[in-house]
Amino acid sequence: MNTAKPSENIRSGWPPFVLIAATTLATIAVSIYCLSSGWFIIFQNLFYIPIIIACLYYLKRGFVFSVILAFIYFALIIAFTKDPSVIKQALIRIVIFASVAGITVFLSIKRKRAEEELQVAKAALEKSKQSFFNIVEKSADGIIVTDNNGIVCFCNPSAESIFGVNKDDFIGKSFGIAVVSGQMNEIGIIRQDGQAGIGEIRSSQTEWDGRQASLILVRDITERKKAEEALTEAVRVKSDFTGIVSHELRTPLASIKEGVSVVLDKITGDINGEQEKYLNIVKNNVDRLDRLISAVLDFQKFESGKMEFNIEDSDMNKIVSGIQDSMMLLFKKKGLAFEVRLCENLPQASFDRDKIIQVLTNLVNNALKFTEKGGIVISTAKGDNFVQVMVKDTGIGIKEENMAKLFHEFTQLQRKVGGTGLGLSICKKIIEAHRGKIWVESEFGKGTAFYFSLPIKERRA
Repeated sequence: MNTAKPSENIRSGWPPFVLIAATTLATIAVSIYCLSSGWFIIFQNLFYIPIIIACLYYLKRGFVFSVILAFIYFALIIAFTKDPSVIKQALIRIVIFASVAGITVFLSIKRKRAEEELQVAKAALEKSKQSFFNIVEKSADGIIVTDNNGIVCFCNPSAESIFGVNKDDFIGKSFGIAVVSGQMNEIGIIRQDGQAGIGEIRSSQTEWDGRQASLILVRDITERKKAEEALTEAVRVKSDFTGIVSHELRTPLASIKEGVSVVLDKITGDINGEQEKYLNIVKNNVDRLDRLISAVLDFQKFESGKMEFNIEDSDMNKIVSGIQDSMMLLFKKKGLAFEVRLCENLPQASFDRDKIIQVLTNLVNNALKFTEKGGIVISTAKGDNFVQVMVKDTGIGIKEENMAKLFHEFTQLQRKVGGTGLGLSICKKIIEAHRGKIWVESEFGKGTAFYFSLPIKERRA
């Protein structure tokens, strides 16, 4: 960028200085000749030439020089004529000279500033471009640019390594792989260790040298694919193991349960009170273990995507009434109230009866576990295109910090009451599989209310 001052221009740029000096001397000489011949009109326009040249090259100092030339012009007028009208025109001409000089200087300064700003912008652009290419050159992903005919215009070192070719053999040749913009595909690649691998390739539209082009990115995903395959295999092994163990446990467990029931029913003979006490403990633990195995099996089916649903149109009020009938004895035994509030004219919904009974049974059992006085209410309600069920208790409630992890698997907020830690997680999975929602509201020390909603049966004309 040229930031030299006008005086420096005169020392280092002799041609402009010589041009100004020559035109000035020539203008004065011609002006004297014109004045002596009486050609005032020609003489008046000659001084524009050195004024404009000086202002273009030397800006503000050029303006001072223009003022000096204007006075020389006026001195020549005075020297050759005393005509008042000519002198008056000369004064007007001096003002015009100054105006032309000022406008020329102003435009020249604007031009120089624009040139300086352009140079700064070019430098910044070049720096940005260099930084971009440094990033592209060092990128671990292969970066390729092709024109509309699929001819390679650019590739970075990673692309050379991934495809096992040199840059000179790559650029100018057809890329050879069909890539649809916006889509991702997997291709075989050569890894940096020389071994075969898996690459992820995708393309997007861009510009190259002012023309439409395709930007192709290739990423080595070999390790990620290996990790995904290992994880899939681990999940499969876990699922198979859980299923096998659970099924194998159920067979001897059924025999134990049946045997204990036979003895407790005194089919094999009388038993004393102490024996009955311990056999009831065994029976309760067998039942608990059976529930645990069932929960684990259900959870495993959800995790593996093998849970089956028998969806049919059903009446939620009948389901809730059935829960009341089947569990009333448990409430009476614990001395708790059990109230059911059914919504009249509740529309049918489409759901798996057994699965929803499982959800309601689990929610009511949870309420029983955590309620020592008061009671439990089950209610149904109709919403906008959904039916809603509430199970509300007057138990101990849930602390605010525990609400977020309530539906997590293998989570028990109160260890002393026992359980698998899977019940609420399975409830959530069942409701969500029905395209419904389940949530909880609770105040610690005052009770808890669980809600779930299911879509109303779709009516078609």
